Formats: sequence, C-alpha cells, structure tokens
Amino acid sequence: MDNFDDLKSEIEETIRNSAVPEDPVHSKNTLEWLLRLNPDADEALKIAALGHDIERAIDREAKGQTRRLPQ
Repeated sequence: MDNFDDLKSEIEETIRNSAVPEDPVHSKNTLEWLLRLNPDADEALKIAALGHDIERAIDREAKGQTRRLPQ
C-alpha cells in the first residue's frame, strides 16, 4: 500500500465520525466526480476532494463524540 492509499483510508475512517450521516458517501461522491471531470487529477487534489468536509468529524473526535458507522 502506498502513502496515498494509507491517507485515503485514514480520511475515510475519520469522516465516518462526522456529525452529518451523509458525509462518508458525500466524500466518496466528490472524489468520483473529480475523477470524472479530471481523470488526471494529482494526489493532492484527490485528497482535497475526499477530505473537504473533514472538520466536522475532527471536531467530534476532539470532543469525544465519535460514532462508528457500518462500512
């Protein structure tokens, strides 16, 4: 596994803790749309697309309000 895959997995795991239940699916949809519009997007742009709402999950983790959704 390379660094991008490791970071992608970590972002996905973090976003599962978001206060917004739709965030995990929304995050993946955003990445899919990026790749449709720009198939040659670099890793930085892919990471930005995947994690663009990550602050909602990080705020919950910092407050100890985590929840795990089924994968």
